[in-house]
Amino acid sequence: MPRQPQRDDTGLDVEFFGPLDRDKNGNISAEYPCWMNSLQIENMEDDVRLDEFFLKQSIDPANKAQRQASLDDKRKKLREINQCMPILKGEVRAKAEQARTELADKVAEAYFNTSEMAKGGANTVMQEAKRMTEFMVGISPQTAAFAVKCNVPFTKDYKVMRPGAEKMYQIISRALGEDPDLEALRKVA
Repeated sequence: MPRQPQRDDTGLDVEFFGPLDRDKNGNISAEYPCWMNSLQIENMEDDVRLDEFFLKQSIDPANKAQRQASLDDKRKKLREINQCMPILKGEVRAKAEQARTELADKVAEAYFNTSEMAKGGANTVMQEAKRMTEFMVGISPQTAAFAVKCNVPFTKDYKVMRPGAEKMYQIISRALGEDPDLEALRKVA
């Protein structure tokens, strides 16, 4: 039975999911942290710039107060998102880098290489489905601490499903300022 982390007993001083990613009871309700949604953040920044432009140009003066309130809300939301972004330093950064390296290797092993993907076939599809739904990616206890922080369930013998390993890799990569592209991990053959 997989372990769904309920409390943080990892000793890692990092949070990937902030208040915006949690429900009213404090449970993580988002699949990925809000600070990872670059497109949403860019759209919000564009909206802020547009509202600022309209306010400076006095376009639509009848709705000036409403637009100012909307602008203030958007700025506040952007600040909250930016505050959720973890800053990895020192020992936590080193552990994150180790976990990312381990996950890159494990995820790459769990992928079919490019020639296997090109061949396809029913057996490949069945194996791919199995790789995505079974706890078969082994991780170290140190990396399991990041599984807790990334809200990824794992078994007692430290195995996660491949999508969980991919999620951890992407979150840790973005927090480190690295490229989270999973296809780059696929082996060429």
